[in-house]
Amino acid sequence: DFSAQEKAAVDASNTLAEKIRAGQVKHGEVVAALRTDVLPRWQRLHDELAPIHLSADDEQYALQQALLAYVDARLQEKTLIASSEDALVDRSSRTAEIKAARAQGDAALERLNALVAAKKH
Repeated sequence: DFSAQEKAAVDASNTLAEKIRAGQVKHGEVVAALRTDVLPRWQRLHDELAPIHLSADDEQYALQQALLAYVDARLQEKTLIASSEDALVDRSSRTAEIKAARAQGDAALERLNALVAAKKH
């Protein structure tokens, strides 16, 4: 079920962020945790949604596109964070990319919530 998988992905992301803030995860462990626990969850969500090809006039099309945009933005954000540990990466430009991906995910989530709310009425 998408909701349960999305909740697990969000929870894994939030748990890691909380551990980082609490100093319970060492700097080098962050990338490993992202790669083993967080990224695979977002990737699975993407892999479930991406192959679905709905017609633009399908009533579920907008919802599916919003879901995919949300998942892809979160996956991109977490991938960029994981790759920012690479010594060859310009960290200031990577930080801007991460912020942009996060903003795209936030915007997609707002669109998704608006679509869901509209369907309820």
